[in-house]
Amino acid sequence: MEYYKKHLHHWVAVLLYMISHLISICLLDWLPLKTGNPSDNLPWYFIGVDFKNFLASVFCLIIAIPLFYFMFKNERIKFRDGLLFLSFLLMPPILLGIWILLRTKNIFNDELATTTIKTLDEFLRMKNWSFYIILITGFCLIVYRNWFQTSNKADAELGKQE
Repeated sequence: MEYYKKHLHHWVAVLLYMISHLISICLLDWLPLKTGNPSDNLPWYFIGVDFKNFLASVFCLIIAIPLFYFMFKNERIKFRDGLLFLSFLLMPPILLGIWILLRTKNIFNDELATTTIKTLDEFLRMKNWSFYIILITGFCLIVYRNWFQTSNKADAELGKQE
């Protein structure tokens, strides 16, 4: 039981990640997004699916901030680590959704929707790039976090010695 209390912030982040997928699968079918078949020339089907994932991920991230704040009000490290862990989980659909917003116009209007994405290969290439961006960002944040924790421990030890 102690393990679950110690890592509760990670479990809450995973639960919110699963909720974001349930929202995108079940609840966002009512959105008036232009969708085509997966075999269409323009990748509208994939744009629609990934844009729904983007909206659900942003919603869960917005919900997570006050939830983590009130759950871990006295434990700032768990608050920060929980949000960081959830950000890593939700970052691929958020990055892809921002890219879709930049490359499409009138995405909520089925008749007027246009995109500069011409092929499915171009769309999938961006999915791969978002993965690499997240890997590099995650590596930098982990290195920074470890450096920050070791420098704080060193400062605390110096304070004890003086």
